Amino acid sequence: MFLGYWPHYDHPDPKNLPENFLPATAWLDWGIPVIGLILGSIGLALLLRKIPNYKMRMFVGSALLFGGWLAGLILLLLDPADLFEWICD
Repeated sequence: MFLGYWPHYDHPDPKNLPENFLPATAWLDWGIPVIGLILGSIGLALLLRKIPNYKMRMFVGSALLFGGWLAGLILLLLDPADLFEWICD
């Protein structure tokens, strides 16, 4: 990696990075969420397949999806490592 340390706000300033830095990592912006969505969907389908009752399957699936969404939103809002703030800069 070019940086050698975990980036935080204005250290380094993203505008001061070399031109070839961001294109090499640009696939991470869409690649990791797509891979996570595919693997999460497969895992959720395999997990829910074991529940025989349709209504219970829908309830558990909805609860897991809402819980995952809520956890992602909380992580985004708290931004414990300031990485999202650094990316948005």
